[in-house]
Amino acid sequence: MVPLPNPVRQRRKAIDMHTTTPQDGTIPTTTETGGAIRTRLVPRVRPRPNGRSLAGALLVTLAAVGAFWVAGADSAPPTQSVLVARRPLSPGEQLTSSDLEIRKVTILDGFDTHTYSDPAQVIGGAMLAPLGKGELLQRSAVLTDASAKVGALEFSFPIDRERAMNGELRPGETIDLLATYGTGIDAVTTVLARNALVRQLDKQNDGTMGATGRVVLTIGLATADELLNAVHAAQVAGLTAVRSTGAGPSTIGRTSTSSPISADRTMTDLLGAQR
Repeated sequence: MVPLPNPVRQRRKAIDMHTTTPQDGTIPTTTETGGAIRTRLVPRVRPRPNGRSLAGALLVTLAAVGAFWVAGADSAPPTQSVLVARRPLSPGEQLTSSDLEIRKVTILDGFDTHTYSDPAQVIGGAMLAPLGKGELLQRSAVLTDASAKVGALEFSFPIDRERAMNGELRPGETIDLLATYGTGIDAVTTVLARNALVRQLDKQNDGTMGATGRVVLTIGLATADELLNAVHAAQVAGLTAVRSTGAGPSTIGRTSTSSPISADRTMTDLLGAQR
């Protein structure tokens, strides 16, 4: 056999050295003589997790879930018992146990000081503002100390707007009702009723700046004597309504007054008569 020329042998050797990896997973290795030896690749087998490692992973997962649940529970808004209306309530109404119910609701921080949780805190109080069925009873909507001030005898009368807090009295508030008899230095002012409950206030004009007029005021009076005095004064005297809401007991003090000049003249006349 005639040997191949040297350039031909070099070219065939180069072709054998650039042989690509075949599809059967073997790698060709070129020998010194130019032959190729195929080496089969053995895939690496990863070890499977045992029971102990699986149990450890499960415990770590449960711990993470527990920590997330505790954190969520701590961040949840607190709930509190509050009072809500069982029926629509109007200003001036006296609250009873059948008017309210207790519910558990979520309260924002700081808002709990504006609500009530115990019916005993408000029973006997008077509504200052309207409240719909199911609405939350707030402290600004009820006069809690009105149980002793709610009069069974109601009386309506016209009064000058400027003598009734410019017509800004609200149902559920309380007033001291005063009457002034006479004019000038002979006038005398007396207290007709203290802490009378305002039932209603009807305005007869829009109450804009500079407006004049009268309002119709409805109040509750505690005794027949107060009612008699108020009815008489509404006919012959000038009436003044003084807001006493939140002022506390106002029974201490004089019940009537007159002009100092009139008092001095009365004293002078009395001394002259004694001489």
